[in-house]
Amino acid sequence: AVTTTNANTNANNDDPQPAFPEGITIPNGGAKVILMATSSQRVQTLNSLRSDPTLRGFDDPTPTTSTAAATRPPHNYWGPLHTAQNPTHKFRTLAECPIASFGTRPGSSTPHAFEARRLLERMVLDPGIVAILTSRKLFVNTLGEMDPIDDRVMLKTQHGGGKCLLGYNTNRGLRIDVKLRTEDLRGFRPYEELIGTLIHELSHNWVGEHDV
Repeated sequence: AVTTTNANTNANNDDPQPAFPEGITIPNGGAKVILMATSSQRVQTLNSLRSDPTLRGFDDPTPTTSTAAATRPPHNYWGPLHTAQNPTHKFRTLAECPIASFGTRPGSSTPHAFEARRLLERMVLDPGIVAILTSRKLFVNTLGEMDPIDDRVMLKTQHGGGKCLLGYNTNRGLRIDVKLRTEDLRGFRPYEELIGTLIHELSHNWVGEHDV
């Protein structure tokens, strides 16, 4: 709604917050003021709508993925006795690939990033992985999804004799990345292959290079 009115031309010099800056001359006929507002019905309609859970508001300083992971109940991948990691020896955060916008483009056949996160959750709750971290007293800051089209991956593939890089461990557990997706990006690699890669990368927390 838009309304117009005329401001009083008799300015009060004692007003600590004058309507017009000093030096501005108000016309003799008064100054036109335009007031814009939203109807109460439109405000009520807007307030009744549900917010998009994938978007982060200005009043929420934490990343969306961390907030969602902290508030939603754990998935029951491995039965009621395996719904949480060891409280001390664990992966602190999970990170699906945020760069390529997987599964969000029209006609895309690759799984959405949400599905990649669920796969990472299944991996960290795997009883075998939990047992390895607990017995070895390991703490990994981040388990992430490797970007399959990352330039660094392509470079390492070329210098690796044509072998495909499936994962890497940064700074002995600061971050472990696993290549979740197939080469054609149409799906995820077999779970047995993914968990084998994760175990291999975890071993680099206490074993150095491959030729040691």
